[in-house]
Amino acid sequence: MIFLTSFISRFALSLFALSLILIAFGITIIIWGWLDKNCPGCDMVMHQGQRANFQGLNLEGVQMWQADLTGANLTSANLSNGNLSGTSFRDANLTHADLSSAILFDADFSKATMIEVDLSSAKLWKANLEGAELSGVDLSNAELNGANLKGVNLLEANLEGTSLSEADLSGATWIDGEICAPNSFGYCR
Repeated sequence: MIFLTSFISRFALSLFALSLILIAFGITIIIWGWLDKNCPGCDMVMHQGQRANFQGLNLEGVQMWQADLTGANLTSANLSNGNLSGTSFRDANLTHADLSSAILFDADFSKATMIEVDLSSAKLWKANLEGAELSGVDLSNAELNGANLKGVNLLEANLEGTSLSEADLSGATWIDGEICAPNSFGYCR
């Protein structure tokens, strides 16, 4: 019994020391449950995963607010039905990712690679997508009200039913290859 108590104490101390080391390197991950390839409904608050590799992970329904996923690899990841409001995806690779029906208020996708991403029915109110590569993206029925779309590439994107109210499309490449004029708000002129 004494051996078991001693082992548990040492194990807890080792975990505590490891946590301090991770925090020292700025990698703070709060995980509610075990994160593996199938993590539907995971809650991850204030997750910092700069340059992290989430390629192919199923994070359907994830609740991750104000996370820092700058430069992360989210290729083919499933983040559908999640709430990622305020999250930074700057310079991230989201090629072929599924963000359908996700809540992405004030999310930052500036300079992200988002080729053929599924953003159908996503809520991207006031999201920053400036300079993002969005060719072939599915934005059908998405809400981009007040979003910053300056300089984005929307070539061959699906915009059927998309709300672009007050979205800034200045300098964006439209679905037909046309470059939107400065001060194009809500539509490409």
